Amino acid sequence: MTSPSGLVVDASVMLSALVGTPPERAWARNLLKSGQNHATELALFEAANVLRRKELSGRLTSIRAAAAFGEMRQWPLQTWPFGLLAARIWELRHSITAYDAAYVALAEQLELPLATRDVRLAKAPGPRCRFVTPESGLYGA
Repeated sequence: MTSPSGLVVDASVMLSALVGTPPERAWARNLLKSGQNHATELALFEAANVLRRKELSGRLTSIRAAAAFGEMRQWPLQTWPFGLLAARIWELRHSITAYDAAYVALAEQLELPLATRDVRLAKAPGPRCRFVTPESGLYGA
């Protein structure tokens, strides 16, 4: 398989682009504009659920949450299914959550960096991909 270009992005990057603070939003939006973006199918569910929680808790108005959800649905994002990633997700179970492992497995499979706001994930043992975080730029292999 020929490696695609771009980045694998997790839900934290997507949410930063949609409803983050101005510096978070700028960082994430620049990443999302930098090339083709890839994510697990799970990323969209995760982001939608966080928008729901923020609306229900009053941290986002219904109008702002709906606008963010609509914007997210319009992004050119290549999503990838669980089956392609399942074996590696299971291999990583002792060091990171299955949710995080899905992003890592995809980044490894595509040989692309994983963009995340989760610095703890970027420093975890086990992943063999590179990481892009707002705090430190590029980590890893």
